Amino acid sequence: MATSLPAPAVMIPPRVDLDGDDSSTLVRGTPEWLRRAGLIRCALETHGCVAVGCRRRVPPELRERMLVAMAGLFALPAEAKRRTGDADGPYKSFGVLLPYMERRDSAACRHEAFAVLNAGGAGAGEVARAFVARAWPNGNDRFLETLTSTAAETTRLARVILAMVIDSYGLAHRSDEIVGTTDANFRMLRYCKDSVGTSPPPDEQPAVALAAHVDGSYLTVLFQNDVDGFELRTRNGGEWVGVRPPGPDSLLVVAGQALVAWSNGRVHAPLHRVVAVGGREDRLSCGVFLQPTKNFVVDAPPELVTADTPRRFRPFEYVDYLRFKHTAGNSNGDDVLHRFAGM
Repeated sequence: MATSLPAPAVMIPPRVDLDGDDSSTLVRGTPEWLRRAGLIRCALETHGCVAVGCRRRVPPELRERMLVAMAGLFALPAEAKRRTGDADGPYKSFGVLLPYMERRDSAACRHEAFAVLNAGGAGAGEVARAFVARAWPNGNDRFLETLTSTAAETTRLARVILAMVIDSYGLAHRSDEIVGTTDANFRMLRYCKDSVGTSPPPDEQPAVALAAHVDGSYLTVLFQNDVDGFELRTRNGGEWVGVRPPGPDSLLVVAGQALVAWSNGRVHAPLHRVVAVGGREDRLSCGVFLQPTKNFVVDAPPELVTADTPRRFRPFEYVDYLRFKHTAGNSNGDDVLHRFAGM
């Protein structure tokens, strides 16, 4: 029996085009860069998410190749998928299932996820090859090329967006340090319909496929196939709304709690979840969780701590926050950061 949920309204997040008419349109520090950076920051402060258009940076053809490649990954036998697991606490070196749910009666949907840390950065080839070798002992060069290309381009985009947010606060002199000390956790996710494949009755709402939670990253950049299901709780009123990107070339950017702490509470990290929707097709999504390196100290810069906006969080090493967030018994709700580092 599916969990009963209120039917959500639909939210189309604000969209900021990062392509422009030519490759020189967005030059860091120019008025146009700062204008678009301000639009992104305002959307993250107000809604906790923003859609970005970036056909040039992460082209639709690459996204489609990644989604097709993911379908092959998720079609592997369960034992092959388990072989990719080599978790290092909250940081995943290779792959991990979150979790692989085999019980037919466990939920209307199954949630599977793989994570590859820094698949698009320095040393990416070695990390990605290790992941692919575990999934396909005889190799899969096509998947490897698609994984590394998609991770690299999506990571590059995520770091551009983070730099834009920092610059928009008038703190461009701090961008290089912060952006340069980030890890990119590239994730591939599937929300799989039960093998029966039927839609819920008309009087019954879809079931929760991924429980409500907040991201711990600075920000997350996602793209998906045509199956909806991503919902977030609004900042004012606490209502659940379905999020639908404005157009097929848009990627969704979601703020995380590391950015909340750094911005001294200005940015909003939304509570969000994934629900199962009618139809037989799996929901596939993919993207980068851009987060501080393990031992980086997250601290609001003095320029963002004023008499009107006093310090809200103590400085903390990011790995300590992750340990707290993922410790059994600690909820993954939107109060995690306040309970861990609130002042």
